[in-house]
Amino acid sequence: MQRITRGGKTYVIREGRPIEIVSVDTGIDAKAIKAKRGQRLVAFPWAYLVDVCRLTEGRATLAIAALIYRRVHVCKSRTVTLPGTELKELRINRSVKRGALAQLGHANIIRIEKNMAGQTTNGKRPANHASYLSFAPEKLAR
Repeated sequence: MQRITRGGKTYVIREGRPIEIVSVDTGIDAKAIKAKRGQRLVAFPWAYLVDVCRLTEGRATLAIAALIYRRVHVCKSRTVTLPGTELKELRINRSVKRGALAQLGHANIIRIEKNMAGQTTNGKRPANHASYLSFAPEKLAR
């Protein structure tokens, strides 16, 4: 779109006609909104925490269980992936992730679904072989 300024006012040209651009003060700080969106929160039910701590061992397993729970709610899907960037922030490498996922799967906290080569949940060819997780809270022993 073409922008022009006349007499201190800014216009865009649409279909050959100038339309004035007016900034409206909403009283909302745009920087505060962006900062809030940038915060990542992790929250889960106390019973989930108790079950994970009771049925598994290790810091990495607890961190991955919390990350899975968060991703289930953020992605609004019971099947999620674990992004390497988030695991790297937590200093969890692939071998530690594999062991933690095995513990969580053995405790029936998650279900691990191995995808076949060439298939992904979004229909694209995978860059490498990945595991997809289904959160299974109904499997937890209460």
